[in-house]
Amino acid sequence: MKLVKVANYYNSFLKYYYQKHPEINKKSFSEQYEHLMYQSIGWSDFYSKALKKHDIDSYEIVYNALSLQQTWAKENNTNAKDLDILTQQIKFHQPDIIWFQDSFSFDAEYIKFLKKEIRSVKLLIGNSCAPYTKSNLKNLKVFDFVTTCSPVFVNDFEKNGIKPLLLYHAFAPEILSRIGEQSKEMDIVFAGSLIPRKGFHFERKKFLEKIATNENIDFSFYGNLFNHRYADVIKQQVLYGLKEIIQKTGTSKFFSKSVKYKKVENLDEFPQYLRISKSLQKKYNGQLYGIDMYRKLAKAKLTFDVQGEIGGDYVATMRVFEATGIGLCLLLENKKNVQDLFEIDKEIVTFNSFDEAIEKINWLLNNKHKLSEIGEAAQARVLKDHTYDNRAEKLYDYIRNFI
Repeated sequence: MKLVKVANYYNSFLKYYYQKHPEINKKSFSEQYEHLMYQSIGWSDFYSKALKKHDIDSYEIVYNALSLQQTWAKENNTNAKDLDILTQQIKFHQPDIIWFQDSFSFDAEYIKFLKKEIRSVKLLIGNSCAPYTKSNLKNLKVFDFVTTCSPVFVNDFEKNGIKPLLLYHAFAPEILSRIGEQSKEMDIVFAGSLIPRKGFHFERKKFLEKIATNENIDFSFYGNLFNHRYADVIKQQVLYGLKEIIQKTGTSKFFSKSVKYKKVENLDEFPQYLRISKSLQKKYNGQLYGIDMYRKLAKAKLTFDVQGEIGGDYVATMRVFEATGIGLCLLLENKKNVQDLFEIDKEIVTFNSFDEAIEKINWLLNNKHKLSEIGEAAQARVLKDHTYDNRAEKLYDYIRNFI
């Protein structure tokens, strides 16, 4: 069997990456691809490698990595651009399965087109691990099933006639050799996004601002701040207004190939400006992604996580496995499914309120032997139960029900 997985990376990461490695776009497609995958951003090519152990030849396409995509087009003697490059790449591989890691940047009509145009395709898989709109749910119905990272999404999808497969995020052990040994020179590092949208990070922002005001805690914040520049917000607001006009006039079909339009189309509320306190601004140290983020986290003694509101009573973020996978003690909200993933107080520490979290942070920093003990136990659990090999085995078993 052959599988093609289609991903979109954060545009902010791609800007960060190409600025840091300006020479990379002069390399061949294979060199660019290997270099980009080594960055270990998100799922990277970890699923592709894991699925190959089940005799599924897997290929990764990063649709919005423009230099990579254009180099592929050049090496394959085609003048195709944007979405047409993706179509030709999928045709080239003739997969049995297409898995859209980002299911919201491509509408249902395009997905249907692929299945009709590429006769080898027997199975279409979607994915959703973030807040979604009614339009998104409608689009997901085109897939044979949809992978998701949280039980709360499983319940929603089933209610809406969508077949879900719960696949928690995971950790790739090869990251450990990529980051090497790091000295514990920082107390607490938090790396993650702040998105001022319904279902995302209002509670996370509250906690970050609370911990930033505590003078007894050495805390550093790295992350992607969405809508913290007025110019960006105004641009989004204008596009949001245009979206309303486009939908009312029935001209959306003319924008069907624009992923940028699809991103705006998926907004179900007027874009807001992200305001953060002066205390948190002082703790903010810029963006970090992939392997750079892992190296910085590995220098910390402790980290924490506050889920997005959409997750409700369940743990769902990648950070849970990123932090524990590198052996870091993690302080986590006490959600319903935490005990399904880790043993509380042995492999992970939980809190029920922000005040309790601050108390536990101070206690842990004063009991460093406990930090190490919990971090080591968490890492052992991750390497046993929460790797991409574990998740790929579950995915493979589910795929066999369809093919």
